Amino acid sequence: METLVEEHNEELQEEYVDPLEMVQPIEHMKISMHALNGSLGFRTLKVTGYHSKMGLHILIDTRSSHNCIDPDLVRKLGCDVRSINPEVVAAANGSMKVDKMTTITWLLQCAEFCADFLLLPLGSYGVVLGVQWLLTLANIKLNFRNLIMEFWHKGRKHLLRGSDS
Repeated sequence: METLVEEHNEELQEEYVDPLEMVQPIEHMKISMHALNGSLGFRTLKVTGYHSKMGLHILIDTRSSHNCIDPDLVRKLGCDVRSINPEVVAAANGSMKVDKMTTITWLLQCAEFCADFLLLPLGSYGVVLGVQWLLTLANIKLNFRNLIMEFWHKGRKHLLRGSDS
């Protein structure tokens, strides 16, 4: 803790602020064009995950604010769906209203995760992991040229390798 002295000899104390605490909550929900049209962007990673041995086409997308899952996939997985207050999600092709969400657990290259997802028709990708999920990982290292993401989860270092096709 540093101590600063003003001209009036009053001491002011400056507290250490964790950078994670400075992150403001995401006020506007948005989903990227890549998540909706099934393409890969410069700030995305395409990976395969699993829920109950069923393969999931996952897009890790730094331009989408929240996690989203396709409603058809939710039905196939048999996940419970709950209603939420309707929210508007901004998208490249206009805006969409979202009023349902689910919580799922999935495996991603030997690591288990659990998160909430908004139900949105996604098309090619069944699952989009946005900034909402990335924030849970704290420090991450992304190499978009080599399609690699490195992070720590549950005390272990993980290295995700994305696919370019």
